[in-house]
Amino acid sequence: MFTRRDFSRGLALAAPAIASPPGAFAQTGDREALIAAARREGKVIVYSAYVSPLTHEPITKAFEARYGIKVENFMARGPELRERMRVEQMTGRFLGDVQHNASSTTMIMSEADKIVEPHGGLPSAARLKPEYAARADERQVPIFTINYGLLVNTAVVRPGEEPAGWLDLLDPK
Repeated sequence: MFTRRDFSRGLALAAPAIASPPGAFAQTGDREALIAAARREGKVIVYSAYVSPLTHEPITKAFEARYGIKVENFMARGPELRERMRVEQMTGRFLGDVQHNASSTTMIMSEADKIVEPHGGLPSAARLKPEYAARADERQVPIFTINYGLLVNTAVVRPGEEPAGWLDLLDPK
């Protein structure tokens, strides 16, 4: 019998999988049995520290349309999710299926708390761009980046003296 947790391992990369043509979702195991079991259960619960409907709505709608399985997004700050998952682990009452967090949060949950299980291989992982594939491991797969920009006051900072790294930001100029 397949559980929701088994199913979530197979669908943790929902965003890239949704865009995949049929058959591109190949992995070991019986994918159809996982999908059927998830449909019987009726939903997938995603825990995310990305507190923005704009992040989740397009993925949720596409996933629900493709698989006919409801997605519930539970959004909270990273420490709150970490505590929730820790309590679920301690009590043996698992509610969440997939987590969507920063890699640093997932690393802490994996290494310090021991509350994140290996995913067991993910569909479409071979289709990841090289820069994402290089950062994937047995517990997480990056699916997007967050880019930062800095504004430099050129009236104060001369050309060639702009910050080149994060530690340069400590310079009072």
